[in-house]
Amino acid sequence: MARPGAKDWSFGFDFAELRVLSLQGKQGKEITLTVARVTEISATNTESLEAAINEGVNRATSTLRGVEGAWVKDMYVLIENGNITGYKVNLAVTFLLEDSPQGS
Repeated sequence: MARPGAKDWSFGFDFAELRVLSLQGKQGKEITLTVARVTEISATNTESLEAAINEGVNRATSTLRGVEGAWVKDMYVLIENGNITGYKVNLAVTFLLEDSPQGS
């Protein structure tokens, strides 16, 4: 059984990457779209689903730079012996990829 206030984080694999596109606008100006990556994070908290979401977002922003947003893919209620023991969420977190210096 999980202890009160226990936190659990796990990282999944990167499952999507948006590609760079360079387009010519109507006035001939070049438009460059930003490259972002999406990674999946799972977070668990004994208090609430909102607390589990906050745990996942806090963990993502402490590890990844350029986090732009997240969406909740799945929500679970963990049950042991008929009692709720925790709340788990799977988040898809989008973050911007940084340009590497030329020649690297």
